Amino acid sequence: MDLLSKWLKSPASMIFVIALIVTICAWLTYAFLSANDKTLPAHSFGKNRIQSIALDRQILFQTSHVEKLVNHLKSLKNFSDRDIAQVLEQAKYDKKVFNYVWLAANEYSTGLIELLNQYQMLELPYESSTSANPLYISQSEAFKGTIASSVSIKEAGVLFVSMNLTSFINTNTDVYKVRALPCFHLSLSSSSTTALNSLYQSKALACQGVSDSSAYDTHSFSWLGHKLTFIIYPPFSPIQNEPRSLIKLLLAMLALMASLIVFYVYRSRRYEHKIESLLKDRGQSLKEVRTEYSNLFMLSVDGIYRASLNGNLLKANPAYATAFGYSNEDELCIKVKNIGKQLYLDPKQYLDFINLLKKDQRVIGFEWQSQDQFGRRIWLLENAYLTQQDNGEIYYEGFIANVTEKKKVEAALKHQAQMDSLTGLLNRATFVSQMSLFIDQNSARQSAIFFIDLDKFKTVNDQYGHHVGDELLVEFSRRLQACFNQDEMITRLGGDEFAVFLKDVTGLPQLHELADKVVAGMRKPFAFSNGFNFKISASIGISMLDESVKNASEGLKQADMAMYEVKRNGRADFIIFNQGLNESERRRSLLENNLLSALKHNEIYINYQPIVCFETGEIKGMEALIRWKNETLGEVSPAEFIAIAEQINLINPFSNWLIHHVCHDLKALIKSSGNPNLFVSINISPKQLLSDQVCDNLLMSMEVNQLTPKNIKIEITETAIYDQEESVVRQLRRIRSYGIGIYIDDFGTGYSSLERLTQYPFDGLKIDRSFVKNLVPGNSQDVILKASVKMAEMLNLVVVVEGIESHFQYDFFKTLKCEYAQGFLLYKPLSLYELSQEILQKNHLSTSLPSDETIR
Repeated sequence: MDLLSKWLKSPASMIFVIALIVTICAWLTYAFLSANDKTLPAHSFGKNRIQSIALDRQILFQTSHVEKLVNHLKSLKNFSDRDIAQVLEQAKYDKKVFNYVWLAANEYSTGLIELLNQYQMLELPYESSTSANPLYISQSEAFKGTIASSVSIKEAGVLFVSMNLTSFINTNTDVYKVRALPCFHLSLSSSSTTALNSLYQSKALACQGVSDSSAYDTHSFSWLGHKLTFIIYPPFSPIQNEPRSLIKLLLAMLALMASLIVFYVYRSRRYEHKIESLLKDRGQSLKEVRTEYSNLFMLSVDGIYRASLNGNLLKANPAYATAFGYSNEDELCIKVKNIGKQLYLDPKQYLDFINLLKKDQRVIGFEWQSQDQFGRRIWLLENAYLTQQDNGEIYYEGFIANVTEKKKVEAALKHQAQMDSLTGLLNRATFVSQMSLFIDQNSARQSAIFFIDLDKFKTVNDQYGHHVGDELLVEFSRRLQACFNQDEMITRLGGDEFAVFLKDVTGLPQLHELADKVVAGMRKPFAFSNGFNFKISASIGISMLDESVKNASEGLKQADMAMYEVKRNGRADFIIFNQGLNESERRRSLLENNLLSALKHNEIYINYQPIVCFETGEIKGMEALIRWKNETLGEVSPAEFIAIAEQINLINPFSNWLIHHVCHDLKALIKSSGNPNLFVSINISPKQLLSDQVCDNLLMSMEVNQLTPKNIKIEITETAIYDQEESVVRQLRRIRSYGIGIYIDDFGTGYSSLERLTQYPFDGLKIDRSFVKNLVPGNSQDVILKASVKMAEMLNLVVVVEGIESHFQYDFFKTLKCEYAQGFLLYKPLSLYELSQEILQKNHLSTSLPSDETIR
C-alpha cells in the first residue's frame, strides 16, 4: 500500500491515471445513455411554467405573511403579554407553512439556543444584506430545506420564524411525479461563495449530471431582508436495463481506480486539513487572546500601565487615568514624563520602588501615596514586573489599585483601637504600650508620670446625670492638654482617671510647676450645656522615674500610690512619690491580706467609751469602738484599717458583726445595771448606707435583743454624706422613721450648712475633738464653739462634746449647757466588763472628776 501511495504521488503517474479515468468515464457515459431508454426528458420542465408560477406565488404569499406578522408586532404601542399573544393567535388562522416561536426578553438567550440546537441551525453571513436579522439554515436531514431568522421586536422580545422550502414542491404534479423528492439548490443572491452554497452544492451537481441547463426551475424571493434563490432539479433516473459484462468489468476497474484516487486524496487532504486546522486554531486563539487582553486592559477596574525605567509613562488604561483624576488616559501619558516627580508625593519612595524592581525583577504589594490633579491625597497599591521589548529596551508593566478608602478605614479603626472615644486622648492600652516602648529604648531616667483622679466625680454623675459627667471629662481633658506640650503622652485610663507621661524632665521644680498649672486649671468653674456651673478638684500623684522602673506598670503604680495618699489627706492637692509611700503601700498590702481573715480568727473586738451627762455626771451611754489586734501587726488603728475594709468591700460584714455584738452587749448592760435608758452610739460607714442592709440589720438586732429605738444611735461623718448625698439621705430618713437617733460625727470638719442641718434627719451633733483640744484659756476658739452650740440649740439638736481632756474644757461646755461629754478626762475606752463595773459603781456616787494630772 505504501508503494502504491508513493507511485500515486508521482506527477506522471497521476496524469496517466486521470487520463485513463476520463476515457473510461466517457465510454461509460455513452454506454449508459444508449442503454437507458427511460430517462426523464430534459425539456419536461420547460413545458410546465404554470406550476412554476404557482410555486412563486406560494413562496411570495408565505413570505409576505411573515413580514406582515413582524410588522404587526413592531407596530404595537404596548408590548404587553396580552397584545403580543393576540397578534400571534391571529397568525394561527392564516394559511401558512411557516412556523414561529415568540421569545420574551427574559427567555431570549436560552430559548434561542435551544431552538437552534433543535433544528441544527447554522447562522449564515449577511455582509451585503440590508437586514440586521440573522439568517439560519438547518443542516439536519430531518429539517432539510428549512430556513429561519430571529427578529428583535424592540425591547419586548424576539420572534423566531422558520419555513421549510421543500413543502412548496408538489410531488403529485406531472412536473415532479417521480419516485424520489427532486434535488434543489439554495443560494444567497448577494454572494456565490457562502456557506449556504457549499452546503447544497454537491446535491445540486448530482442532479445536473443528467440534466442540461434547461432542466431546472429557478425561484428568487426575499426572506426578511435577505435575497435568496431557490433552484429545483429533477432527480437522477437510474438505468433500468441490465448492462453488459464488459460494462461490469469497466465499472469494477473504475471503482478500483476511484478507490485509489480517493485514498490518495483522503490521505493528502487529511494532512492538509490537520495543518490548516492547527493554523486556523492558532490564529483564532491568538485573535481571542488579543481581544481578551484588549478588553481586560480597557475595562479593568485596576489601573494597568507600562513605563520606562526612567519614569516615562508609556501606556495606561482608563482606570489608571481615573485614579489620578484624569478622564483620558492619553492626556495622562502625554503629561507624565517622570512618574517619581509628578505622581509620587515622596520621590525617594519611587527610587526605592525602582531599586527593588531591578533587584528582584518584580515588586508585589508596594504601597505609596500620591495626589490627583485636584490635589486630593490618595493611597495606591502597586504590583509590577520587568519585561523587554523586541528591540532590547527594558521597561516595566504592572497595575495599581486605589486603596484610599481602605486606608481611611484602617486609620479609623486604628484611631478607635488607640484612642479614647469620649475625650480623644490615648486609651490605657496604647498609653501603656507606648510608654513601655519608650522606657525599653531610652530607660526611664529623667522621665515622670502624673496620675490624676477627679475628686467626687461619682457625685457629679449621680446628681447631674452621666451626660454632665461626660461633658466634665471632655472639658477636663482639654484643660489638661493645655497644661502640657503636644509631644507629651496624655491618656484617659478609664472613668475619671487620667495620666500624663513626661519624656524629659529637668527636675522636681518642673514637676511642681506643672502640677500647680493643673491645679490652677481646675479653679475656673466648669460650665455645662444644661446651664449648671460648678468647680471640681483633682488629686494628683506624681512619680519621678529612674532606672529601677522597667515598664509603664511600675511607673503607674508609683504615681497611683502618690495619688491615693492625696486622697487620704483630703484631696485637691498633689504629692510626689517617695520610698516612704512605698513602705506605706507595703504595709497597706499587709493589712489588706490579714484583714481578710480577721473576723474568722476572732481578731476583731469592741471597746466602749462612756458618754457622761454634763448635768449629773452619770454614764448615760457609750460609743462602740471597733478594734483589731493581729499576732503579727499588733494593735491596728481603726483609722488605718476601716478605710481599707471599705475599699476591699469588707465594711458590710464588719458592720453586720458590729451591730449584732453591740446590741447583744447593750442588752447585758441594761440587765446588769437595771437602767433601760442606756444607749449605744454606732459609727456607720457611708458605703453601708447605699443599701437597705444597715437599717434591716439594726431592726433585726433590736428585735432579737429586746431593745427600743431610744437605745440605739448611729453616727455618720458629715463629709461622708456629701459623697453619695441622695442615697445616704434616703437611708437616713428610713432609719429615722423607726425612731433611731442620728448624730453628725466630727461636726465642724466638713462643709455643713444651716440648710443641710435643717433638711437632714439629724437628732444631734458631736463637736469634733480637733476643735476641743485647741480650747485653752485666752484664745479665740471659744467664739466658734459657742456659735456652734448656740446653732445646735436653735435647731433643737443634742450636743455631744468629744475629746474633753481638761477641767477647763469640761466646765466651758457645761456652762454652755451641752448635754453629753466624752473624753479621756472622764473615761478611756473600756472593755465590756470594765464598763459594766463602772456603771454599777459610778452612777450612784459623786460626780467629782479626776484631776488633769491623772489623765494619760
